[in-house]
Amino acid sequence: MLHLKIPPYRYLTFHHKPLILLNRMINVSIIEDNKAFLDALKLLLADCPSINVVSCYSNTNHLLANLEKNLPHVIVMDIDLPGPLNGIAATLQIKQRHPEIQILILTVFDDENKIFDALRAGASGYLLKQDTPEEICNAIIDLHAGESKLHPQIVRKVIRFFQQLPLPTPQNDLLDDLSNREKEILNLILMGHSYQRMAELCYLSPHTVKTHIRNIFKKLQVQSRAEIAHKYRPV
Repeated sequence: MLHLKIPPYRYLTFHHKPLILLNRMINVSIIEDNKAFLDALKLLLADCPSINVVSCYSNTNHLLANLEKNLPHVIVMDIDLPGPLNGIAATLQIKQRHPEIQILILTVFDDENKIFDALRAGASGYLLKQDTPEEICNAIIDLHAGESKLHPQIVRKVIRFFQQLPLPTPQNDLLDDLSNREKEILNLILMGHSYQRMAELCYLSPHTVKTHIRNIFKKLQVQSRAEIAHKYRPV
């Protein structure tokens, strides 16, 4: 049985998003059928600044039936849930009804099919239940601030997936001019990572990452990350 190890509050380190969190709490719904894990998660989130758990459900049917009664900003969603809809199928329905809701998958599954199905369905974050309390709380804050959060193990799987596919673009010959490091950073750009996160994943300084990105812009003859995403986004 999985249990969250919850340290004393004074040892937790949280992000601060003053522009986002100054005037209101982050309302969170949890969908988890393991009662022991759910109780531990609720206890954890009760100690997270600016996070307010508004509802908890053991299956997606109850969530979907009551979604508008306590509309959350962020939903923490397990995948393997009882009922006709698992967490991935529920994620798709929620995003169709309320695109503004951010969904954080929190699960034990790290196989590629579930990862990509969840991301395609609209999840903005994917963590494993082995992640620390700090990582879970900070992921909720990040998602509410418009960012994404993936477990490092998941990021590597996503990178490997894209590295095995040719990037569909009418200018594939330009990609041949990129170094292996530049191709890795290009994939991270397409995944929407910040400069700081790219630096962490590549074990580089943010300054070095920005230098690589300038070189990528020059070689691909583009002016912005948005133009890269438009021309090279995988199908």
